[in-house]
Order: sequence, then structure tokens, then C-alpha cells
Amino acid sequence: MNISRKKLIAQRRKADKYVQQLVQYKQSAVGLVFMESAVVLAMETSRVNSVVRNQAAAMNQLKR
Repeated sequence: MNISRKKLIAQRRKADKYVQQLVQYKQSAVGLVFMESAVVLAMETSRVNSVVRNQAAAMNQLKR
């Protein structure tokens, strides 16, 4: 079975579009993972800052 050149070109273009979409989805997923990691790090940093502030306040209370 011979496929015409035009049909082959059309199939190739369609495949190229699918590949481009997959690349975009992958980039979006990587971006979301990075943002999620940044949020988790910020939350953990905030939690540590709170603990340090609370410990400093408790130490100040003991000194009085």
C-alpha cells in the first residue's frame, strides 16, 4: 500500500504537534514540581522561624 507524499507530510505534521504538546506538558509538570518544592521549603522555613522565635521568647521569660 502506497501512501501519497501529501498524506505522509500531513501525518508528520500531526505527529510533530503531538510531540510539541507532550514537551509542553512535561515542562508544565516540571514547573509545578518546582513550585511545590518552593512552597514546601517556604513553609518549613516559616515553621523553623516560629520555633526559634518561640524559644527566644521563652529564654527571655526565664531570664526575667
